[in-house]
Formats: sequence, structure tokens, C-alpha cells
Amino acid sequence: MAPQKRGQQQLSEDSEEYDDDRSPVQAKRARIQGSTEEDNDEVFYDAEGRMDEDTLDQIMTQRIMNKNALGQQENVAAEGGVVTKIVCENFMCHRYLEIPLGPFLNFVIGHNGSGKSAVLTALTLCLGGKPQATSRGTALKSFIKEGQDTARITVCLKNGGNDAYRQDVYGDLIKVQRIFSKDGGSQYKLKSRDDKIISNKKEELEAIADHYGLQVDNPMTILSQDQAKQFLNTSTNVEKYRFFHRGVQLSQLDQDYKLISIAIKNTEQMLLSKQEALDILKTKVAEAEQKVKMHESQDGLRKQFDEVRGQCVWIQVQSAKEHVDQHESRLATITERIQQAEAARDEASAFYEDADKKMEAAIRRIAEQNTEVEKAEEEKKMVQDNIDHNKNEIIKIVGEIRKVHPEIKKSDSKIRDTEEKIANEEVRLAERNGGSSARLKEQIDQANLEIEELKKDIKNLELKHSTEEKELRELSHRKKQIRDRIDAKQNDLHNAQNLLNSLSQAGRTFMSVFHQSVHSVLRDIENERRWRDKPIGPLGSYVTLKDPKWMDIVERFFGASLEGFVVTNHQDGQLLKEILKRNRCSSQFYVSAPAQFTPDEPSERFKTVLRILDISDDAVRRQFIVSNACEQAILIEDLEEANEVMSRRQHGDHIQQCFALNAKHPGMGHRVGGGIGVKSVTPVGRWGRASRMRSQNNNLQIDSTNRQIQELQQEIHQLNQQLQEIDHKMSQFNRSMQSFNSRKRTMVMEVTRRQDRIDDWNSKIEVMAADGQLGVLQQTLKATSLPSPLIYYLLTSPLGLESRQEELKRIDENHQLEMRGVEQDLQVARQGYADAQRDAEAISQRRHSSLIDKNKAIDRATKLRDLLVASEAELEEYKKVHQEHIAQALQVSPPVDIPAGATYDSITRRLNSIKKELEQAEKALGESKEQSINTFTTVATEYHKSKAQFQAFDSVLSAAAKALDERIERFKKFQDFISARARAQFQFMMSERAFRGRLRLEHHMKPPELIIEVQPGSDNSGSRAPKSLSGGERSFSTICLLLSLWEAMGSPIRCLDEFDVFMDSVNRSISVSMMIAAAERSIGKQFVFITPQSMDRAVSTKCKIYRMPDPERGNQTRLTT
Repeated sequence: MAPQKRGQQQLSEDSEEYDDDRSPVQAKRARIQGSTEEDNDEVFYDAEGRMDEDTLDQIMTQRIMNKNALGQQENVAAEGGVVTKIVCENFMCHRYLEIPLGPFLNFVIGHNGSGKSAVLTALTLCLGGKPQATSRGTALKSFIKEGQDTARITVCLKNGGNDAYRQDVYGDLIKVQRIFSKDGGSQYKLKSRDDKIISNKKEELEAIADHYGLQVDNPMTILSQDQAKQFLNTSTNVEKYRFFHRGVQLSQLDQDYKLISIAIKNTEQMLLSKQEALDILKTKVAEAEQKVKMHESQDGLRKQFDEVRGQCVWIQVQSAKEHVDQHESRLATITERIQQAEAARDEASAFYEDADKKMEAAIRRIAEQNTEVEKAEEEKKMVQDNIDHNKNEIIKIVGEIRKVHPEIKKSDSKIRDTEEKIANEEVRLAERNGGSSARLKEQIDQANLEIEELKKDIKNLELKHSTEEKELRELSHRKKQIRDRIDAKQNDLHNAQNLLNSLSQAGRTFMSVFHQSVHSVLRDIENERRWRDKPIGPLGSYVTLKDPKWMDIVERFFGASLEGFVVTNHQDGQLLKEILKRNRCSSQFYVSAPAQFTPDEPSERFKTVLRILDISDDAVRRQFIVSNACEQAILIEDLEEANEVMSRRQHGDHIQQCFALNAKHPGMGHRVGGGIGVKSVTPVGRWGRASRMRSQNNNLQIDSTNRQIQELQQEIHQLNQQLQEIDHKMSQFNRSMQSFNSRKRTMVMEVTRRQDRIDDWNSKIEVMAADGQLGVLQQTLKATSLPSPLIYYLLTSPLGLESRQEELKRIDENHQLEMRGVEQDLQVARQGYADAQRDAEAISQRRHSSLIDKNKAIDRATKLRDLLVASEAELEEYKKVHQEHIAQALQVSPPVDIPAGATYDSITRRLNSIKKELEQAEKALGESKEQSINTFTTVATEYHKSKAQFQAFDSVLSAAAKALDERIERFKKFQDFISARARAQFQFMMSERAFRGRLRLEHHMKPPELIIEVQPGSDNSGSRAPKSLSGGERSFSTICLLLSLWEAMGSPIRCLDEFDVFMDSVNRSISVSMMIAAAERSIGKQFVFITPQSMDRAVSTKCKIYRMPDPERGNQTRLTT
């Protein structure tokens, strides 16, 4: 079916017919005079459906007259889409220019060259206009002020009212900012009132411009200086029509309708080609239907073929069922074997679990015994220090006693003899001399009492001195301890510095971390040719530490194991033992036969020693698991978390040991463990040597050693400060002791003076008894009672040497007794540690054997389980094949009986025989019946589908053509109304100065023209063309035309640059008044006029005049209103 011819009108052709008939048509017309505005809404059409031009002109003229007769309507500012401010920075000739604009009429005035045109240029560019539209440049960089790199222009738009654009985002003001630079870059910023950037996309700016109808690229919206001059003075009728056509958006509609018309024509051509293809398909359908009918004559032979084919497929189903039965029987046998293997596996697992628990207990016992040994050794050291200190004190006291003891005995004997003689003499003298001697005796007794008081003071002073001496000894002992600690720290610092040097060497050659004897062993291993399997070692060289922060703990954990070797048999073990002995190498070796086993590891959430190691050899990995249980030693960085995990662990968690890092001292750590549910923490020290394992980060141990050196230096500094404080205190005590000697000497002198007085009094007594011996005896007693200061000190001290010696001996006996107890404890602890190690080694061997047995049992059960899974999968596959055969057979035929004794081969031979007969019959037709039916179905489906598509396209195309016709008619009516409105408005504007004017819009001409006919004043000489008018008359008439066209537009902003450049003062005054009146009549419209004239007076209350001074280059310019 061919498409119908459609009656859409072609816009390019109809544009000539819009106004072909310029004479009045013979149609009924309404009365215009005296009619109201509502009456004028009646539309008049001619016989062709076209609107009558004269009638429209009368309607529009009457509307203008009625509007003026009703009085001026109050002009209300638009709530949105009004430009409130323009800011230019480094733009054209301005460094900074800020222009606030009013919502109605705005005049920007200034002398030539003051930069007035920059206002409209900035407005055009900021709102998305192209540089070419400004007639001021072809690229943005040409608008940047000379000497500057970037320019910025900002336009502020009101965003109020019910039709505001996204007011919840922008608020009541939209700030549009455009920044561009010399390198050609340009950027938009759309901001809200509070300068928050909402968008940087030009699409958002285009959406705002479309929302408010801002047509910045429309030449009638913003007439630049060049466009204004061209429009007002030099434009031709064709150019004026082009301005009108683009200004009222008729050119855009014209272009769109032309594109739609072309698309409809192309679619019609496509439908014509589809009609031909549809006819060919219809022919193919008829041919395919004829072949199907010819094949139906062969149905008898085909029925027999279908029966035999059914037997062929159902015998395959029977064969598949037999395979399923065979595999189900095999599956039962494998299941029984699995039950036996799993029972053996459970028994082996029980043996291993028991050995594993015993191994765990043995490891705990070793750690506990080691702690006991360390504790006992520390106690022994403390007791030995006390014994040594006490012995030194005893030796000093014994020496002093040996010096003074003989002299003390001799002095005591002489004093007793002299005192007895004095007493006898005093009795004799008292009987002889009466009272005088008695008074002197009383004075002597008083002096003796004073001497006794002084001696008591001396004893108190000596007691204080003894206390200070004790404190001084304690400070000295503490000083020695700190010096020992400093020496230990200095030794650690020396070792750390040596380690740093060795690490730098190890960074170049990894094997240098091992002892030289290990290198000799490796050379002998390479040279030996009797190996059954070459030994593997040292084990550390096969290990890479993936997490180096655990290096010190892992080194301490493995101990000597990292320097050991592994052999697979005892014969190789003997050879290796000889090599180790020959090279005096202390490395151990282990005999580990190859075996496959799966270790029992804790939960994946725990990091273990095994998991942080990359072990390149399976034998090394197996040995570490067997001898060190590294798979069950978990690593937790936080000590509290480690304590919590170990206190909650159960027997089935497979956790034997736990290690945590020391947060305060990197490189050190803690061993967290104990019995199930018991918390126990023991320290783990730094390794202190180069790591015997490889590392993914070789510099980490160097960094750690550097930090250790810094810490040791800081600790040594702190200990030195403590030592200085002790030295200061000891210095104070030494000064106190020196003052003690001075004070004691003074007191002794006081005793001596009083003793002198006693001697004098005794002399007097002797004078009274000249023949007596009292004086001589007293002198003897005095000499005997005043031994050397050292003897006097030893005699008067409250702590005698002998009593001090006895006390120290008692203390020494206690220390010796304590030492014997400590040594016994240390011996017991060491024996317990050795016993624990032997037990652990024996348990480790049993655990190893049970682990191998367990893994073998698991391997057997796993293999059988894998065989079961494979058999089950194979059975499922056979069942699936069986079901597929059934499904395929049902597609061929329903279940049929298989003849007795029939086989798949016999049925296949019979099927091939019948098939051959059918092929011979089909060969004559060229294809089989199925092929013919398929061909018929395919062709028929394609035909009906193509026919439906063709009809759908034809329907859509008819609707599109009809819609285009309606659009074209509406376009014509819209063009007539716009043209009539412009003509009427032009005539009204011209009449403001008593001019007569006519505006002819010749749409039918090629190219179309806009013709102005003007009759100035009351002259009846006829209409004249614009070129025959004077300059002022021509400018005035062109202003009237511009205002008329503006009234026909819908843009909210209208701008004009230097509109009065060719007008005299009278025409300028009239034109300005007309423009102001037109602006006041334009409700909600904003006008911006640029003129070099002074505009000395405000021509309207809603008119704002902005006077722009001549710009001072390089300075800020702000407009004054």
C-alpha cells in the first residue's frame, strides 16, 4: 500500500504567500469605530483562512488608543529576572567598575572613551553571550585590561516572586560570575546571596536564562554600539527585517519547521522503499505456503519414520537408566568404606588431641620453670650482694678492734687502781682538814656533773653522726647500683651499635648474619657426595618475615632452631653430625621424614607465627610445626586483648601460646599464657642481634635498632642525672660529717677546761695536805682517763665495736642460711627446667608421630570423601543425562515399547532406511517438510511484522504532517499578529511628533524586507523613504521603529548603546521622552540606555541616570548616580 500524498505546506514556499494579496478581500468586516476592547478580540479571516491585514491593523490601533484613553497603568518592577548590579574587574579599560541598576529605566552617560559600552559588553558575556555578539572582540582574552592576566565580571539578578528559580537554593538573589584569563580559560560561578557557590556549569546558567527569558544573543535585546549605529543609520530594509525576524523569534520557528518538513519528506521516501520490500515478502509467503502443501502428501511414510525414531530415543533412555543403577550401587560401597575410615580418623585425632594437650602443658611447664630459675638466680644474686657487703663491714670492724683492744684493757686496769687510791686518800684528808676540803670536793663534784652532761651531748652527736654514716653507706650502695646499671646500659648501647653495623653488612649479604662456622658447614655439605637427600639449612635462610614488627619475638620464639638443619634420614644425620663436629658448629639438626599433614590452626581472625612467615621449603615448614608448634602460637599486638583472649580460650581453640608487643619499648614483648582461664605475663626481651630471617622490609630492624640506641642514650642520661643527685646528697653528708668533727672537738675542749678546774681544786686540796698523795693520784687518773681521740670515740660510742661485730656476725649467719635455701631452690628450679625440657622433647616426638598418624587417617578419609563427592557428582551427571534423555525423548514422541531383542544399532539401521526414502522424496522438492514449514513460518512472521511496522510509520507520519500543517497555520497567525502590532505601534509612535508613518513587513519578498514610509509633520507631499529624510527625522523614525519592535518582543531587559548620536537636541528630547514613556508602559521590563549626552535632568521618577567619569587607568572606577 503506497502512502497517501500529504498536504503539509512547505514553509520556504509559503513564506512568499503570507502577504501576497495586499488588496482588501471581499469579506464581511466588523465595525471598528466605537467598539470596546473586548469586541476587538474577534478575529477576521478571509476565504482562504488567512487573517485580514487591514482589520488587524485597525484592531491593534484601537487597542493602543483604548489603552492610552484609560490612562497610564502603574508600572510594577518585576520580582525576578531583573539585573540589580554589574561589577567589572580588570575588564576592558576598567580596573574596577560597579554599576547598580534600577528595575525600570537606566541611563549610563559619560564622555567618549569613558568605557560606557563595557557595561553592555559585560552583561552580554556574563549571561552566556558569545564575544562575537558584542562587536568588541572575537575572543574573551581581548576583553582583559592591558597588563592584567585575568578578568572577572559579575551580574546580580533578582530571584523573587512565585516564579523564582530554585529560590530554596539561591535565595532572592542570583550572582552570575564569569572569570577568564589570557591563556583562554573561562569559568562560570553561580552563587546565592551569601556568596555560596551553587554551580559551575554553563547548563545551569542557560536554564536560568531560559527561565527568565533573557535573550542575550538576540540582537534586538542588547544592541551594541556598532549594531545600534547600523540599525539606526545604515541598515537596509533587508537587514531591518532580519533584526525584526530574529528579535521576535520568528526565524527560530521558521528554521525548526523547515527541519521538520525535511524529516517528513525523508520518512515518506523511506516508506516507499518499505512498500516495495513488503510486496516482495508477500510473494515469498505464497511460494512457501505452496511447498508446505506439497509435503503433506508424504505423511504416511513420515508417520512410520516418527514411530521408529521414538524407539531410537527411548532405547537411549533405557541405557541411561542402567548406568544410574550401576553408580548407585558403587556409591553405597564407597559410603561404607568412608564410615570405616572416619572411625579410624576419629581414633587418631583423639590420640593427637591428648598428645597436643600434653605438649601444651609441657610448654607451659618449661616457661614456668624458666621463670622459677630466673627468679631464683635473681634472689641468689641479691643475697650474695648482701653477704659481700656484710663481710666488708665485719672486716673493717675487726681491724679497728684489733687496733684499740689492747690499749683499752690496759687503760681500764690503771683507772681502777688509781680511783681506789684516790678514794683512800680523800678519806684521810677529810679527817684531817675539816670543811675546806669538803667544799672544794663539792665544786669538783659539780664540775664532774657538767663533764658528764657534755659527754652525753657528745654521745648524742655521735649517734646522729652514726645515722648519717648509715645513710651515706646506703647512698654509696645505691650509687654503686646505678653505676652498675649505667655500665649495663653502656654495654647494651655498645651491643646495639655493633648490631647496627652488622645489620648494614647483612643488608648487603644476608648469610653474613650466621656464624662463620655455619658457612664452613655449608661448604662441606656442598662438597660431600654421600648424601641420600642433601640437608636443608640453616632453616632461617628459608624463612621470610612478612610482618617485621614481630621480628624480636619470632627470633626469641624459635631460638636455635633458625640456625639448625633438617635431614630426611638417620644416615644423612650421621654425616651432618660429623661435619658439624669437625667445624665446631653448635647448630642442631633434625630428622624429619617427608609426610603430608594438615596442622590444627586457630581461627582465621588470629595472626599466628606460621601465618606471618613465608617459608619456601615444605620440610622447614613441617619441622617448625612439629618442634615449635608455631601454628598454634598466636600474635596479638595489644596486651589487654591478648590477656582477654588467653583467659577465654578453650581446648578446641588450638591455641598454645600467645605473644603481645610492648607498647612502651619497641622490640620487646610479652608472653601471655598460663593454664586455661589463667592470666600470666612474662617479658620477652629484644633479640639484640641481626635477624636470621629474611624480611620484606630490610630497613625495619635498622630503624628499630636506631630507636633502641636513642632510648638507651636517653636512659643513660637519666641515670647520670640520678648519679649527680646522689653525689650532691653525699657531698652534703660529707660536709655534715666535717662539721661533726669540729663540734665534737669543741665539746671535748669544754670537758678539758672543766677537768683543768678540777685539777686546780685538787691542787688546793693537796696544798692543804702537802704530805698527802691525792694530787699525784689525781694527775695519774687524769692522764689515764684521757686516751687518744680514736680510743675515746670507741669507748664513748653507743654502738660499740664488739657489739657491732656480733650483730654483723648474726646477720652473716642469717645471710648464709638464706643463701643455702636460695641455692637449694635454684638447684630444684634448674632440675625442674631440665626435666620439663626432657619431658617436652619426649612429648614432642609422640605428638609428631600421632600427628602423622592423624594426617594419614584424615588423608584416607578425605580421599574417600573426595571419591564419594566425585561419584555423587558422576551419579548426578548420569541422572541428569537420564532426565535429559527423557526430556529429549518426550519432545520426539511419548514413551513407546521397545521390541524384544532390539538394540540401538538395529533400530538405527531401520531409521536410516526410512530416512533415506524420505530424503529421496524431499530431494525432488529441494527441502524437507520441516524446512518448508519453518521457512513459511519465518517468512509469514516477517511479513506481518513488516506490515504492522509500515502501518504504524504511516500513521505516525500522517499525524506529524497534520501537526506541522497546524503549526504552520499558527505561525502565520502569530506572524500576522506580531506584524500588525508592530505596524500599529509604529504609527502611534510617529504620531507623537505629528509624523505619519507606515511600516511595511514584506514577508513575501525574496529576501523579505521591512520598509518604512515616513511623512514628516503636516506635509502632504506623500511618504518618503528614510534616506530622503534629514538626520534627525531619520533617527527619530528609527527610534520609533525600535520601540515598536521592542513592544512586539517578550524579553524582560532591553539595552541600547548610543541611540542619539545623530540627533539634534529637539529630536533627542522627543526621542528620550518617547523611550521613557514606552519604558513606563512596559510593565515589568528593564531598560538600559547608553548615551554620551549629559542628561542634566531626571526625566522620570523611575528613571536613574548614572554618570561615568573618564576612567583613570589603573585606578578603581565606581559610578555615581
